[in-house]
Amino acid sequence: MFDAPTKEVLANEFYKDLWRSPNYFSPHPNGLEKQRLQVVTEFLKRVYGPKEDSKPRKLRLLDLGCGRGWLRPFLEEWGQVTSVEPVASAVELAQGFFPGAEIILGDASTLLARGLKESFDVIVSVDVFEHVESHAAFLRFATQLLRRGGYLILTTPPKELYPHFCKIVPREQQQPVENWIARRDLIKIAKNEGLTLLDEDRIYEIFSHCGIWRLLNSVKLNGVVGRIPGMRSAWQWYKMRYALGYCCLLKKPFPKGLR
Repeated sequence: MFDAPTKEVLANEFYKDLWRSPNYFSPHPNGLEKQRLQVVTEFLKRVYGPKEDSKPRKLRLLDLGCGRGWLRPFLEEWGQVTSVEPVASAVELAQGFFPGAEIILGDASTLLARGLKESFDVIVSVDVFEHVESHAAFLRFATQLLRRGGYLILTTPPKELYPHFCKIVPREQQQPVENWIARRDLIKIAKNEGLTLLDEDRIYEIFSHCGIWRLLNSVKLNGVVGRIPGMRSAWQWYKMRYALGYCCLLKKPFPKGLR
């Protein structure tokens, strides 16, 4: 009798197939990833200002859950980058795309075990949070890796949209862990781990052709609502509620009295 494959083996086989697909078998971001990159870049500009020359900054950044590594070249414009990824097939692909880059097989706890506590100025994690079993543990370990005054940038789809996602992607075709979280719960957990919310944004495009998203993305309707006094803030609230990707900028504060 053969032993049943472990969860890690099943996950690795799933991702092997994923990385072979045309949408992912590339070191460059696909269309959805470009949208997330735009938000990540805007958040970095907010806290560090726009880059005015080609010289890299002296920041230390972590790409947490780097997948095949597409984000790495963009983060390198801001400083020294470490990438970590728990799926072996993804690490193998990333190392092939970016020879010589520091791409580690593991997760945040792996880096803590290597003595990297409070080592990073910025941690970026793009569409990873919905695929971890414990959101609290993920944020706890990430916070421990951040320096005081450091920033954590997260993107993740909101839990409210998971039923709609299931209508497009059947459960058997989804990733091994689908653990989507509501915005309010994410912010609550982040606060419990000592993080402060500085900014947030949303992404709308995936379902923009149907239902409520077609209405929210209507150029004509947005133009009309934007000209009505008192309506703009309410309209923005609805758009935030029904957006398809949630993005937040979190900060690990300095201890009181220290800067």
